[in-house]
Amino acid sequence: MRCLKKWVGIFGFLFALAYFCGAAYAQTDSFRTVAVYDMQQGKIVGNLSLPCVNGKIYIDRNGKRIALGLDGELRSAISDGNKIYYTICKTYLDRAYSKGMLYQINADGSAKKKLLTARIDSAELVLELAGCYGDRLYYVKAEYEAEIDCPFYSYSLKTKKTEKVVKKNSGIVRQYGKYFVMHPATGNIFPLPYTVYNAKTGKASVFTKKGAIHYYKKNRIYYAEFIKETGPSYSFAMKRMDMDGEHKKTLAKISNVSCITELTDKYVKYSGTDSREHVKRF
Repeated sequence: MRCLKKWVGIFGFLFALAYFCGAAYAQTDSFRTVAVYDMQQGKIVGNLSLPCVNGKIYIDRNGKRIALGLDGELRSAISDGNKIYYTICKTYLDRAYSKGMLYQINADGSAKKKLLTARIDSAELVLELAGCYGDRLYYVKAEYEAEIDCPFYSYSLKTKKTEKVVKKNSGIVRQYGKYFVMHPATGNIFPLPYTVYNAKTGKASVFTKKGAIHYYKKNRIYYAEFIKETGPSYSFAMKRMDMDGEHKKTLAKISNVSCITELTDKYVKYSGTDSREHVKRF
C-alpha cells in the first residue's frame, strides 16, 4: 500500500523507524539489536549506551565514554551490555569493490575482533545484523541498497561458519524470540511474501504471499492479507496465526481502504476512500 507506514529497517539503518505503532526492536535472551537511528538518540542497552555524536559512535558504560573506531559506515549493532557485535560497510570507488565486515568488541572497548568479511565487485553492499539466538548471529547480506529479494544468513560464534538459512524474500526482518519474520525490501509496494523462520528448528515457511503489514503479540502474529484492488481502493483480510503456523484464523475483512495506519491484536485502523479514519475491532 502506497501510504503504509513501514520500517526502513534492514535497508537504511541510518533512518530506521518502527513502521507502525512505534514498536521496539524485538529481543532474544539478553541481546538487543540497535539501529544507528537509536544511537543518535543515545539508546541504552542494559548498562550500555551507544550515542552517535558528530558522526562518531561511542560506548557509554558505567560513566565512561570510549570511541568506537570505525573504518567504514556503521550499518547495525547488537549488544547484551557486555559484548557488542556490529557491521560496517566500505566502498573502494577507485578499485570498484565494496567490503562489509562483522566485528566483535567488549563493552569496555577491548578485544576488538573481526569475525566476518564479505566482498563484492560493486559500489554497494549491505551487511546488517537482524538479531541473535543461541550462539548464532543473524544477518542480511545484499549487493544493493534497494535489493528486494535477498537471502538471510546465520553466523555461528562457536564454529565461525556462515549458513544461508533462508534463500530469498528477505530484506526487512524482525525478531520475536526464536522467530524471525521477514519480507522483501520494496518500499511501499505490496502485496509481498511474508516468511517466518524458526531459529530453534531451522525451518522457514511462507505464511502469506500477499502480506501488507504485521503485528506480534504473545507468540501470535496478526497480519493484513491483500484481497483485491478496486480503482483507488483496496480490500484486505485481517488474519491471525500462531508463530508455528497453527490455528490460522480470519478476524475481519475491510474494504474501501486507502491506507492502513495501525494494526494490533484488538483492531485495525485505516483511512478510507472517504478520507475518514475507520476502526475495525476484532
